Amino acid sequence: MSSIRFCPKCGMLLKAEEKIDGTYFVCRYCGYNELYKPHAHPKVEKSRTYTTLEEIFDELKKLKPHLLKRDKERFTTGFEWEELDGAMNIIFNPDNKFGLDADKRLLIFWMCCILDRQAKVKKVWNNGVLQSVEYIQRTRKNYPKIRFDESENFRKTEKTLRNYDNSFIKWFASKIEKLKPYGEGSLYKFTYEVFNDLLAGSTTTIELQYGKPGLLGEWKRLWMFIMFLRRDKSYIKKLVEEAFSLLPNGKKLAKTWYNDKLFNPIESELPVDNRIKNSFKNIFKIKFTEKEIGRIAHKFGRQEKIPPSTLDVLYLEE
Repeated sequence: MSSIRFCPKCGMLLKAEEKIDGTYFVCRYCGYNELYKPHAHPKVEKSRTYTTLEEIFDELKKLKPHLLKRDKERFTTGFEWEELDGAMNIIFNPDNKFGLDADKRLLIFWMCCILDRQAKVKKVWNNGVLQSVEYIQRTRKNYPKIRFDESENFRKTEKTLRNYDNSFIKWFASKIEKLKPYGEGSLYKFTYEVFNDLLAGSTTTIELQYGKPGLLGEWKRLWMFIMFLRRDKSYIKKLVEEAFSLLPNGKKLAKTWYNDKLFNPIESELPVDNRIKNSFKNIFKIKFTEKEIGRIAHKFGRQEKIPPSTLDVLYLEE
C-alpha cells in the first residue's frame, strides 16, 4: 500500500484509517474518503517504519512537489492569517482602530511570536494581540500571557528597545546595518541578534553568531519569527515594508532584507513544535526528538536546495 496519497478534491494529505470493512483514506480538511482495500479477514496491515536517513529523505522527496506548492501558497496568499481577527484587524491593518503605526504593529507581531508556545493559534493571534495592544498603550499593567509566563523575554525585549527609542524597526534597521558585508550566513547572524537581544535564553548560540547553523530543532518561536519575517510575501512583507518606510533609508534597507543573495532564505530553519513532531510520527512511524527533526530538515533542505522551513507546511495537513 502506498504510504502517501493526496485528496483529489482539495490536495491535502490523506490519512489511512483502519475500519471494520477495510482501509480508508480520509481527508480531514474536506471530508473526502475512499475505501482502499476491503478486509478479507480482520487482519490489519502493518505500517512501514522508516529507519535510515536515506529512507526518510526518499519519502520527503515524494512529498516535495506538494510541499513546495503549499509553501508557495502559504507565503504568497497569507491564507492562514485570514481567519485570525486579531492579526487581520490590528497587526496587518494600517487603519486599525487603535491608531497603531507599522512600528508598533511589528512589535506586536514579535510579542505574539513570544506567546506562541504550546498554545492554540487563535488564542495567540486574537487574545494575545489584544493583550499586547493593551500593554503597549499602558491600559494593561502585566505582560501578555496565554499559557506560560513570558515576562523574562518581554523584559529583555523592552530593555533592548530602550536603546533604540523604544522602536522595533530602528532596532531591526540597526541589525541590518551591523551585518555588512552581507552574504552566506547573514540570516543566521541576524537570528543570533534576535536571540541575543530580544530573548532571555541561556542556550549557546556561538554557531549562529558566526553565520553557521545552530539551535536546530530548538526555540520554535525564534525560527517561526525568522521564517515569516524573511520568507513571507503577503501580509507580513507589507507590514515590514510599511515599518521601514518610517525611516529615512528604510526603502533601501527593505530591499536589502528581501534580497535572496544577501539574506538567503535557505538559512530559514524549521520551527519544530508538537505539531511538527506529530506530522513526522504520522509519516515515518517513529518518535523523533525536536533536535532530530531540526537536523533532518536542515540536511534535507541543503540537499534539495530549499529552506528547511518549507517542511513547516506539514502541520497544515494535520
